[in-house]
Amino acid sequence: MTIQGTGQQALQSAQIRLAKHYVNKLRQANGAVKRGQQKHSYWVSLIDQDWMQIQKWQKWAAAGSSDDLERAQLCTHLSLAANELLRVRQSPPERLLWLEQALAAAQRVGDGEAERLCLFQLGQTLFYMGRADEAERYGRTLLDLARQADDQPNLGHAWYTLGSVALHRGTLAEAEEAFKQCLAVFEPLGDQIEMGRAYQGLGRALMFRGDSRAAHPYFERYLHVVETHGNEAELSTAYITLNNVLINLNDFQPAKIYAERAVEVCRRTGFQRILPTALLCLGVCEAELGDLDAAAEHYEEALDLGRSINAMGGIIDILRYLADARARQGRLDEAFAHLQEALALSREGRILYYLVEVCAALAWWYAERDELSEARATLREGIDYAFEIGSDNFLARVLLSAAQVWLHAGEAESAARWLGLLSGYAEHLETRRVEPLKAAATGSLGAQRFQELYEAGKTLLLEDALKGIAQAVA
Repeated sequence: MTIQGTGQQALQSAQIRLAKHYVNKLRQANGAVKRGQQKHSYWVSLIDQDWMQIQKWQKWAAAGSSDDLERAQLCTHLSLAANELLRVRQSPPERLLWLEQALAAAQRVGDGEAERLCLFQLGQTLFYMGRADEAERYGRTLLDLARQADDQPNLGHAWYTLGSVALHRGTLAEAEEAFKQCLAVFEPLGDQIEMGRAYQGLGRALMFRGDSRAAHPYFERYLHVVETHGNEAELSTAYITLNNVLINLNDFQPAKIYAERAVEVCRRTGFQRILPTALLCLGVCEAELGDLDAAAEHYEEALDLGRSINAMGGIIDILRYLADARARQGRLDEAFAHLQEALALSREGRILYYLVEVCAALAWWYAERDELSEARATLREGIDYAFEIGSDNFLARVLLSAAQVWLHAGEAESAARWLGLLSGYAEHLETRRVEPLKAAATGSLGAQRFQELYEAGKTLLLEDALKGIAQAVA
């Protein structure tokens, strides 16, 4: 062997030792967090001190030649050794790059276990970035490989990914079934953390159906699991889910407390991926409690953060709530710009529940500006999406916007009937929107006539009413 060859071999050995050193450091930090040690910020700060070196050696490992199997193995280890920390520490685009490189490396060395773990993490990352089709593809690949390997944990992970995608698309029965399959896998394993995530998924499916009271116990169980077995950063997600269900139950002061806790945890642990959602939750509570200026500040910060990490679903949600705050402040031009962007992004990702919400909001504010042609066209689009989901929750919200449009068109009698019909779906609607419509219809028709039509509306069927509206605006 030549002197040059010996030198190259020594250099390679030294590089491998250094890369392994940082793998071990990541594992140590991740192990401490997974064991529930309440020192998340401490371990993040340690990793932060070495972050440039960790990035350097991950890049070196990922750049290895196709026959350099030791470097390929190090590439998978650097990406997977500290998932509990890296999903907090890294932005979604950087996490995606590392996982894609790790997946290719795992396939190159024939490491099936690492391949399956990469598929799960890739599915979760892509889902968060709004790339549902790709997330589903990885989820289905993982489902097949986990079945072949009798890998029960990753079988459960596959069902969780597929449930999240189905919920994202508004196919609620499919989502519920996937989360039930996920729970059925993890219960015999006694994996409390994964069971907790399945509870959260089932709760979200029930909440999307509009059954927030049934969803609430699932979110409480999820919080209990995280407090008992989880890591500090994951508390933010548990607080957010409880905030969401309490908002749906119009219990805004307790909801605000959970939102404040979520924001505090995200800031303390550096969980930038979840911070925009936590700020949004806090803003919603502020708005409902009457402080629109504070709400708008939270929304603006959340929007800037969401854009910086390319959090597609979060951006849409923030835009529609920011639009609502601006409209209520009388800044309608800003509100429309935000809603139009939200609609374009929702169409791009074909996210049904956002499409319903944004179309309903746009139709409402078009009517407010007496732009009735645009209001009807947007309303029709929202009705079509609501029927695709098939949940009373979304059908009722679109019908409320229809009542607003018909009132502004001078057809108060139809609006009064629909308001009577919607009295049976009050839990799905915001009182601050319903009551002004009732007052406007009463002012137009007179109290006696309004009450007659309102009572008659209670005999109507929700789907029939919306089908009639869809024909009228076709």
